Amino acid sequence: MGWNAAQLAEAYGNSPELHGRVHLVNHVPRSARPGHLYVLGGVRRQPTFEQLARLSQHSRHAEAALYQINGVYLIQMGPAGVAVVTVFIPRRQDGIESARWIAHTHPLEQENWQQGIAHGPTDADRLALGAMNRSWGQSESTLLVCRRGRIERTVEFTLEQDDAASAFSGGQLWTPDPH
Repeated sequence: MGWNAAQLAEAYGNSPELHGRVHLVNHVPRSARPGHLYVLGGVRRQPTFEQLARLSQHSRHAEAALYQINGVYLIQMGPAGVAVVTVFIPRRQDGIESARWIAHTHPLEQENWQQGIAHGPTDADRLALGAMNRSWGQSESTLLVCRRGRIERTVEFTLEQDDAASAFSGGQLWTPDPH
């Protein structure tokens, strides 16, 4: 049987990539720390895209990514001031039976003279979706272009035939105690 919310939080919290930056919460947070992962243990319905856009706004305009792993929702925050969130691709042998990358934000407030913000999927988004496809068979995700906590544009993107380029896969997870 796949890991539950507490076991997912324990596994990710003890991984070298996220050690000390994982929080098991009972609701969608109003604000979040950039670079942190939130395991939504008490949430049964999928968080709305509007909640994700507001979360980006209240979290120093960091990108937010929404996942569902073993039926549990997770929100991963990118770093503040940089238009990027690293999509973590879980592996099946890690005690994870299902995984889906639902959506992520592109907050337009990140745009400045040094970096633009894409109003559609980037090459990195397509590479991440390609990795999810190879690991979990997922071929579509949603991009939320937002400003001031409101969605300006929703972009459904799919894996194209020529997007079979190699991509990264997730790191090792520490195995939680099953009790």
